[in-house]
Amino acid sequence: FLLSNSSTPFIRELYADYHVITVQANRNINANGNGRGRIDEVLIMNYEPEKTVPKAQKALAALDEK
Repeated sequence: FLLSNSSTPFIRELYADYHVITVQANRNINANGNGRGRIDEVLIMNYEPEKTVPKAQKALAALDEK
């Protein structure tokens, strides 16, 4: 499986036995205007990530910019 979630200590501890990669996500909605913008999000996998993960991160970042 592959899932994404907010990067919090609880989530990182919960999925510590899995492969976890941190990516930047863009958030435009937040009650507090200062909370908008780029945040850390984690991708959690139960399989070995491929060597192309940096390319995938770059592709995701390009989508966020649109």
